[in-house]
Amino acid sequence: MDNSRAKWEIIRKLARPKSLAKTVLSAVPYAGPVKEVMSQLDGIKTEGRLAQLQGEAIAIKDRLAEVEKLKKRNPPPLLEWPHAAAEFVKRTITVIAVYDDHGIELFKPLVHGCIISENLVITCVEALRFAQNVTEMHKGRMLIACGLAWYEFELDEIDEGSGLVTCRLTKQDPKNLQERQKHAERGGLFDEMSEPIKTKVKADLAVFIGHEIGMLHTGEAQDVSLLHAFTALQFDTSTVSHFRPTKETGLRSFVSGVLPGRITMLGIPIFTRNASLVGFVSDTESYASDAGRRAIIRSLLLHPVFAYLLKK
Repeated sequence: MDNSRAKWEIIRKLARPKSLAKTVLSAVPYAGPVKEVMSQLDGIKTEGRLAQLQGEAIAIKDRLAEVEKLKKRNPPPLLEWPHAAAEFVKRTITVIAVYDDHGIELFKPLVHGCIISENLVITCVEALRFAQNVTEMHKGRMLIACGLAWYEFELDEIDEGSGLVTCRLTKQDPKNLQERQKHAERGGLFDEMSEPIKTKVKADLAVFIGHEIGMLHTGEAQDVSLLHAFTALQFDTSTVSHFRPTKETGLRSFVSGVLPGRITMLGIPIFTRNASLVGFVSDTESYASDAGRRAIIRSLLLHPVFAYLLKK
Protein backbone atom coordinates (compact mmCIF):
# COMPACT_ATOMS: atom_id res chain seq x y z
CA MET A 1 0.00 0.00 0.00
CA ASP A 2 2.81 2.42 0.87
CA ASN A 3 4.72 1.60 -2.33
CA SER A 4 1.65 2.38 -4.49
CA ARG A 5 1.20 5.73 -2.73
CA ALA A 6 4.86 6.60 -3.31
CA LYS A 7 4.55 5.72 -7.03
CA TRP A 8 1.47 7.93 -7.46
CA GLU A 9 3.33 10.79 -5.69
CA ILE A 10 6.22 10.49 -8.17
CA ILE A 11 3.80 10.39 -11.13
CA ARG A 12 1.97 13.50 -9.75
CA LYS A 13 5.21 15.50 -9.52
CA LEU A 14 6.29 14.39 -13.01
CA ALA A 15 2.88 15.42 -14.39
CA ARG A 16 3.49 19.08 -13.58
CA PRO A 17 3.87 21.15 -16.78
CA LYS A 18 7.44 22.23 -16.12
CA SER A 19 8.54 18.81 -14.88
CA LEU A 20 6.80 17.10 -17.84
CA ALA A 21 8.53 19.46 -20.32
CA LYS A 22 11.93 18.68 -18.83
CA THR A 23 11.18 14.94 -19.04
CA VAL A 24 10.18 15.19 -22.71
CA LEU A 25 13.20 17.36 -23.58
CA SER A 26 15.55 14.89 -21.96
CA ALA A 27 14.37 12.30 -24.51
CA VAL A 28 14.75 14.63 -27.52
CA PRO A 29 18.19 14.71 -29.12
CA TYR A 30 20.06 18.03 -29.02
CA ALA A 31 17.49 19.49 -26.50
CA GLY A 32 20.04 19.77 -23.68
CA PRO A 33 20.64 23.55 -24.11
CA VAL A 34 16.90 24.25 -23.86
CA LYS A 35 16.67 22.22 -20.68
CA GLU A 36 19.69 24.08 -19.24
CA VAL A 37 18.07 27.43 -20.02
CA MET A 38 14.89 26.39 -18.19
CA SER A 39 16.93 25.32 -15.14
CA GLN A 40 18.79 28.64 -15.15
CA LEU A 41 15.51 30.57 -15.33
CA ASP A 42 14.20 28.62 -12.35
CA GLY A 43 17.42 29.43 -10.47
CA ILE A 44 17.07 33.15 -11.25
CA LYS A 45 13.48 33.16 -9.97
CA THR A 46 14.55 31.37 -6.78
CA GLU A 47 17.39 33.83 -6.15
CA GLY A 48 15.01 36.74 -6.74
CA ARG A 49 12.57 35.37 -4.18
CA LEU A 50 15.36 34.84 -1.65
CA ALA A 51 16.60 38.40 -2.22
CA GLN A 52 13.08 39.71 -1.68
CA LEU A 53 12.72 37.78 1.59
CA GLN A 54 16.14 39.02 2.72
CA GLY A 55 15.13 42.61 1.98
CA GLU A 56 11.91 42.20 3.97
CA ALA A 57 13.88 40.80 6.93
CA ILE A 58 16.29 43.77 6.85
CA ALA A 59 13.35 46.20 6.74
CA ILE A 60 11.74 44.53 9.76
CA LYS A 61 15.06 44.67 11.64
CA ASP A 62 15.45 48.40 10.87
CA ARG A 63 11.88 49.04 12.05
CA LEU A 64 12.53 47.23 15.33
CA ALA A 65 15.66 49.32 15.85
CA GLU A 66 13.60 52.51 15.38
CA VAL A 67 10.96 51.31 17.87
CA GLU A 68 13.66 50.49 20.47
CA LYS A 69 15.12 53.98 20.10
CA LEU A 70 11.71 55.56 20.71
CA LYS A 71 11.14 53.49 23.84
CA LYS A 72 12.05 55.32 27.07
CA ARG A 73 14.72 53.52 29.03
CA ASN A 74 14.49 53.78 32.81
CA PRO A 75 17.84 54.30 34.54
CA PRO A 76 19.06 51.35 36.60
CA PRO A 77 18.17 51.58 40.32
CA LEU A 78 20.83 52.95 42.64
CA LEU A 79 21.65 50.03 44.91
CA GLU A 80 24.89 51.31 46.42
CA TRP A 81 25.07 52.21 50.09
CA PRO A 82 26.05 55.92 49.66
CA HIS A 83 22.61 56.68 48.21
CA ALA A 84 20.81 55.08 51.17
CA ALA A 85 23.22 56.54 53.74
CA ALA A 86 22.74 60.07 52.37
CA GLU A 87 18.96 59.62 52.65
CA PHE A 88 19.10 58.55 56.30
CA VAL A 89 21.68 61.11 57.38
CA LYS A 90 18.90 63.63 56.78
CA ARG A 91 16.22 61.44 58.38
CA THR A 92 18.03 60.43 61.57
CA ILE A 93 17.10 62.66 64.51
CA THR A 94 18.40 62.79 68.09
CA VAL A 95 16.24 63.07 71.20
CA ILE A 96 18.06 65.31 73.68
CA ALA A 97 17.56 66.31 77.31
CA VAL A 98 17.92 70.05 77.92
CA TYR A 99 18.45 70.97 81.59
CA ASP A 100 19.80 73.69 83.87
CA ASP A 101 23.06 73.20 85.77
CA HIS A 102 23.75 76.10 88.17
CA GLY A 103 22.31 78.66 85.80
CA ILE A 104 23.89 77.20 82.66
CA GLU A 105 21.65 75.47 80.11
CA LEU A 106 23.16 72.14 79.05
CA PHE A 107 21.96 69.39 76.75
CA LYS A 108 22.66 65.68 76.47
CA PRO A 109 22.04 63.46 73.40
CA LEU A 110 20.05 60.40 74.46
CA VAL A 111 18.53 58.29 71.67
CA HIS A 112 17.82 58.34 67.94
CA GLY A 113 14.72 58.21 65.77
CA CYS A 114 13.70 58.67 62.14
CA ILE A 115 11.66 61.27 60.26
CA ILE A 116 9.14 59.24 58.27
CA SER A 117 7.12 62.15 56.83
CA GLU A 118 6.64 65.86 57.34
CA ASN A 119 6.77 66.63 61.10
CA LEU A 120 6.35 62.93 62.01
CA VAL A 121 9.10 61.02 63.82
CA ILE A 122 9.17 57.39 64.93
CA THR A 123 11.35 55.50 67.41
CA CYS A 124 11.11 52.38 69.59
CA VAL A 125 9.55 52.24 73.05
CA GLU A 126 12.84 51.29 74.72
CA ALA A 127 14.52 54.44 73.40
CA LEU A 128 11.61 56.63 74.49
CA ARG A 129 11.52 55.25 78.05
CA PHE A 130 15.28 55.66 78.44
CA ALA A 131 15.06 59.28 77.24
CA GLN A 132 12.17 59.98 79.63
CA ASN A 133 14.04 58.53 82.63
CA VAL A 134 17.23 60.51 81.97
CA THR A 135 15.29 63.73 81.41
CA GLU A 136 13.39 63.27 84.67
CA MET A 137 16.64 62.56 86.51
CA HIS A 138 18.07 65.90 85.29
CA LYS A 139 14.71 67.67 85.83
CA GLY A 140 14.85 68.95 82.28
CA ARG A 141 12.81 68.77 79.10
CA MET A 142 13.01 66.57 76.04
CA LEU A 143 13.52 68.03 72.59
CA ILE A 144 14.16 66.57 69.15
CA ALA A 145 17.26 67.78 67.29
CA CYS A 146 16.93 67.78 63.49
CA GLY A 147 20.28 68.88 62.18
CA LEU A 148 21.04 72.06 64.12
CA ALA A 149 17.40 72.90 64.91
CA TRP A 150 15.67 71.86 68.13
CA TYR A 151 11.95 71.08 68.08
CA GLU A 152 9.29 70.60 70.69
CA PHE A 153 7.05 67.58 70.08
CA GLU A 154 3.96 65.70 71.14
CA LEU A 155 3.95 61.96 71.87
CA ASP A 156 1.36 59.58 70.45
CA GLU A 157 0.32 56.41 72.24
CA ILE A 158 2.73 53.50 72.13
CA ASP A 159 1.72 50.90 69.58
CA GLU A 160 1.78 47.59 71.46
CA GLY A 161 1.70 45.53 68.28
CA SER A 162 5.03 46.81 67.00
CA GLY A 163 6.63 48.34 70.10
CA LEU A 164 7.12 51.63 68.22
CA VAL A 165 5.94 55.15 69.03
CA THR A 166 5.42 58.24 66.87
CA CYS A 167 6.25 61.84 67.81
CA ARG A 168 4.81 64.92 66.10
CA LEU A 169 7.02 67.98 65.77
CA THR A 170 5.14 71.11 66.89
CA LYS A 171 7.45 74.16 66.92
CA GLN A 172 11.08 75.08 67.20
CA ASP A 173 12.65 75.73 70.57
CA PRO A 174 12.71 79.57 71.03
CA LYS A 175 16.27 79.77 72.44
CA ASN A 176 17.72 77.52 69.76
CA LEU A 177 15.84 79.49 67.09
CA GLN A 178 17.49 82.72 68.26
CA GLU A 179 20.93 81.14 68.00
CA ARG A 180 20.19 79.84 64.52
CA GLN A 181 18.98 83.24 63.39
CA LYS A 182 22.30 84.77 64.49
CA HIS A 183 24.22 82.25 62.41
CA ALA A 184 21.81 82.67 59.48
CA GLU A 185 22.64 86.39 59.31
CA ARG A 186 26.24 85.42 58.57
CA GLY A 187 25.41 83.56 55.39
CA GLY A 188 22.36 81.31 55.77
CA LEU A 189 24.28 78.03 55.74
CA PHE A 190 23.23 76.98 59.21
CA ASP A 191 19.60 77.87 58.55
CA GLU A 192 19.58 75.70 55.42
CA MET A 193 21.10 72.72 57.24
CA SER A 194 18.47 72.89 59.99
CA GLU A 195 15.41 72.27 57.81
CA PRO A 196 14.13 68.69 58.45
CA ILE A 197 13.39 66.49 55.46
CA LYS A 198 9.68 66.46 54.55
CA THR A 199 9.31 63.65 52.04
CA LYS A 200 7.71 60.34 53.01
CA VAL A 201 10.13 57.53 53.80
CA LYS A 202 10.16 54.29 51.82
CA ALA A 203 9.53 51.27 54.02
CA ASP A 204 9.53 47.50 53.69
CA LEU A 205 8.02 44.71 55.81
CA ALA A 206 9.65 41.86 53.89
CA VAL A 207 12.81 41.14 55.89
CA PHE A 208 14.37 37.67 55.74
CA ILE A 209 17.34 35.82 57.16
CA GLY A 210 20.43 36.87 55.22
CA HIS A 211 18.93 40.26 54.27
CA GLU A 212 21.67 42.91 54.11
CA ILE A 213 20.97 45.94 56.33
CA GLY A 214 22.71 49.21 57.10
CA MET A 215 22.64 51.70 59.96
CA LEU A 216 23.84 55.18 60.86
CA HIS A 217 24.52 55.45 64.57
CA THR A 218 26.42 57.48 67.12
CA GLY A 219 29.50 55.32 67.58
CA GLU A 220 33.04 55.87 68.78
CA ALA A 221 34.44 57.48 65.63
CA GLN A 222 36.43 60.65 66.32
CA ASP A 223 36.61 63.94 64.36
CA VAL A 224 33.46 63.21 62.35
CA SER A 225 31.97 66.05 60.31
CA LEU A 226 28.40 65.73 59.02
CA LEU A 227 26.44 68.85 58.10
CA HIS A 228 22.94 67.43 58.62
CA ALA A 229 23.66 65.40 61.78
CA PHE A 230 23.45 66.56 65.37
CA THR A 231 25.84 63.87 66.66
CA ALA A 232 28.85 62.19 65.05
CA LEU A 233 27.18 59.46 62.99
CA GLN A 234 29.05 56.51 61.53
CA PHE A 235 27.82 53.92 59.04
CA ASP A 236 27.95 50.13 59.51
CA THR A 237 26.41 47.16 57.70
CA SER A 238 25.36 43.70 58.76
CA THR A 239 22.87 40.97 57.82
CA VAL A 240 19.78 39.52 59.48
CA SER A 241 21.03 36.57 61.54
CA HIS A 242 17.77 35.24 63.02
CA PHE A 243 14.37 36.19 64.43
CA ARG A 244 13.31 36.39 68.06
CA PRO A 245 10.10 34.99 69.59
CA THR A 246 7.30 37.38 70.54
CA LYS A 247 7.92 39.33 73.75
CA GLU A 248 5.74 41.71 75.78
CA THR A 249 5.30 44.14 72.91
CA GLY A 250 6.07 43.75 69.26
CA LEU A 251 5.05 40.81 67.11
CA ARG A 252 8.31 40.50 65.20
CA SER A 253 11.92 41.36 66.01
CA PHE A 254 15.07 40.24 64.26
CA VAL A 255 18.73 40.11 65.26
CA SER A 256 21.72 41.28 63.22
CA GLY A 257 25.04 39.56 62.80
CA VAL A 258 28.01 40.62 64.92
CA LEU A 259 28.49 44.36 64.36
CA PRO A 260 31.83 45.95 63.49
CA GLY A 261 31.20 48.96 65.75
CA ARG A 262 29.67 49.47 69.21
CA ILE A 263 26.16 50.92 69.40
CA THR A 264 25.86 53.67 72.02
CA MET A 265 22.27 54.87 71.42
CA LEU A 266 18.96 53.10 70.89
CA GLY A 267 16.31 54.01 68.33
CA ILE A 268 18.67 53.76 65.34
CA PRO A 269 16.75 53.40 62.04
CA ILE A 270 17.72 50.30 60.05
CA PHE A 271 17.50 50.45 56.26
CA THR A 272 18.34 48.50 53.09
CA ARG A 273 20.40 49.32 49.99
CA ASN A 274 17.41 50.89 48.24
CA ALA A 275 16.91 53.31 51.19
CA SER A 276 13.87 51.48 52.63
CA LEU A 277 13.26 51.65 56.38
CA VAL A 278 12.85 48.18 57.95
CA GLY A 279 13.12 48.68 61.73
CA PHE A 280 14.69 50.30 64.82
CA VAL A 281 17.39 49.11 67.20
CA SER A 282 15.78 48.42 70.58
CA ASP A 283 18.64 46.62 72.38
CA THR A 284 21.90 44.73 71.90
CA GLU A 285 23.09 41.28 72.93
CA SER A 286 26.07 38.98 72.50
CA TYR A 287 26.78 35.28 72.81
CA ALA A 288 29.80 33.59 74.35
CA SER A 289 31.45 32.98 70.97
CA ASP A 290 30.74 36.46 69.53
CA ALA A 291 33.58 38.91 68.93
CA GLY A 292 31.19 41.84 69.34
CA ARG A 293 27.57 42.71 69.96
CA ARG A 294 24.46 42.14 67.85
CA ALA A 295 21.56 44.56 67.36
CA ILE A 296 18.01 43.57 68.32
CA ILE A 297 15.73 45.30 65.81
CA ARG A 298 11.99 45.91 66.03
CA SER A 299 10.32 45.54 62.64
CA LEU A 300 7.60 47.82 61.29
CA LEU A 301 5.05 45.02 61.17
CA LEU A 302 1.59 45.93 62.57
CA HIS A 303 2.38 49.63 63.10
CA PRO A 304 -0.62 51.66 61.81
CA VAL A 305 1.55 54.03 59.76
CA PHE A 306 2.83 51.11 57.67
CA ALA A 307 -0.43 49.18 57.42
CA TYR A 308 -0.69 50.07 53.70
CA LEU A 309 2.29 47.79 53.03
CA LEU A 310 0.28 44.73 54.12
CA LYS A 311 -2.17 45.33 51.27
CA LYS A 312 0.69 45.11 48.78
